[in-house]
Amino acid sequence: MSSVAKLWHKFTGLLSAHSGNTVARSASPHPAGPLETQTEAQPKITADQAHDPSLERPPDQAVAEESEDILDERGRQPVPGVTLFHTFKGHASAVRCVAFDPEGLTLASGSSDSTIKIWDLNSGQLLNTLEGHFQNSVFSVAFDFEGRTLVSGTNKGFIDQRETSRGEVVRALERRCHGTVFSVAFDSQGRWLVGATDHGVIELWDATSGKLLRFLEGHELSVYCLAFDPEGRRLASGGNDKTIKLWDVGRNRLLRTINGHTGTVRSVVFDPTGHTLASGSTDTTIKLWDVKSGEMLRSLNGHTSRVEALAYSCDGTLLASKCRAGTIRIWNCETWKTVAIIPEPTFSKWWIPALAFHPSLPLLATAGSEPDAPEALRSRRVHLWELDVDLLLGDDLPVPIIDDVHAKTRQADDTGVAGPEEKPRDQRQADALKELNVGTEILDLG
Repeated sequence: MSSVAKLWHKFTGLLSAHSGNTVARSASPHPAGPLETQTEAQPKITADQAHDPSLERPPDQAVAEESEDILDERGRQPVPGVTLFHTFKGHASAVRCVAFDPEGLTLASGSSDSTIKIWDLNSGQLLNTLEGHFQNSVFSVAFDFEGRTLVSGTNKGFIDQRETSRGEVVRALERRCHGTVFSVAFDSQGRWLVGATDHGVIELWDATSGKLLRFLEGHELSVYCLAFDPEGRRLASGGNDKTIKLWDVGRNRLLRTINGHTGTVRSVVFDPTGHTLASGSTDTTIKLWDVKSGEMLRSLNGHTSRVEALAYSCDGTLLASKCRAGTIRIWNCETWKTVAIIPEPTFSKWWIPALAFHPSLPLLATAGSEPDAPEALRSRRVHLWELDVDLLLGDDLPVPIIDDVHAKTRQADDTGVAGPEEKPRDQRQADALKELNVGTEILDLG
């Protein structure tokens, strides 16, 4: 007989933490009850039809599958630290972007089928499908700091702000640089909204009124990625000119240009302290920068193709990176070693930066595929992975590689370079638990 202690978040009802080596499935507190695996026959779609938005399944067929344990080669034990929590199905083309609302109650996914879908994380059900993007691929989505509205940017320059609960358009934002919007971001204080364009400028709007305030100019080519620091004081941008720029938005001032990548910068993200900036590039590397000085702290190697997305866990102990080859690496932010590799077969002809950590729980969302799906039909699902931080940060844990999301695993050598010593992990976890107002449930798994 074995048991495991699990902690549940007071407001979301989602798994917050657990102890022991056995990973259990999470129960749904939603009134509708636990999820049921869908078994209806799926329509066959040819490669020529792969990007036709009219093939989107009806809303009542867009569902989340029951979570699955990832088994080892013997099919007996789950891979330490990684569990497929949910699979969200419903998009008719590749999912290009994902974002959690600030409270972590819902997940938004934007797709090349010209829709955005809003998912309930407790029940796994589809809450809303936001349409009206007029045959445009949705490249980026972002919730405002209260989670009441959602902004999206598309490949043809269409950008609007919608009310999340009903999906109604609040406003179409004024634009003077017509073209692709690769990235959108709100600051944490609710003051500004920014958009990255293929014209090499960053557009800045008042987040409340939607009024276009000004342009941030400095990049020589397309700007691909944007990120505010946790306080909303600094903005980082990266682009096709291989540079990263740090901006003081309030003072309309370029603070610093950072050089070091030899390829396009596709992703930038601040750690939760705001002191370190991570960047991912088509040169296959991830680089960590000191925000104050602009100096490079270290360069992480391991990916074999362009790095297209990065995300820090809420407590800053893990960094996730996604590359064009279809693998996600999970890095220990103390040792900077790879602690897990999750292959996610992707539609490699497109830039698919869909990767996001939950704002308060160890859940990672990314674009996913059906097992053995042909390339033209890949990346149409959203996978929600549950990460056991305690196991992943264990000193003696070998690197688990999930060969597919159903059964196979193998071991790999650690990749990365040693980092500086920080506050002990056990102490950080104890401090974090003091901040959580949670209930405790003991599950008997015998």
